Amino acid sequence: MSRLSLNTHDYDGKLKHEHPTSFSPTEFQQTLQDIRTDIQTNAQTILSAHINLSAIHIAINLIERDKRGNFDHTNNLHAEHVLIVAWQNVKTFDLDGRLIFFEQLADITTQGSCSQGRTTRLMQFYK
Repeated sequence: MSRLSLNTHDYDGKLKHEHPTSFSPTEFQQTLQDIRTDIQTNAQTILSAHINLSAIHIAINLIERDKRGNFDHTNNLHAEHVLIVAWQNVKTFDLDGRLIFFEQLADITTQGSCSQGRTTRLMQFYK
């Protein structure tokens, strides 16, 4: 791959990362709650930015419930772990920056919800 691609599978096996430490179910649930609260607080702005609010909620629910589908074997990543680390970074952004994150969550639903699609989109915010 010599240029950037919108196809998440072009990044299979190429995502560089440090393995996150294990996270507790409580920490994962708190992250989901924080994201949901931010979405609810900023719902009108998200809609005004033409970001599909329903698709965001579907993606969050998918990551929360589909544990098997969260493991990206090509990059050895778990979407729930990447989400926790990404949100720690994203929550410090201003609203415009968080809108980009929300758009990527929506794209998980509308552009491909496979494990690689989940992790590749979230890794853009990984610190």
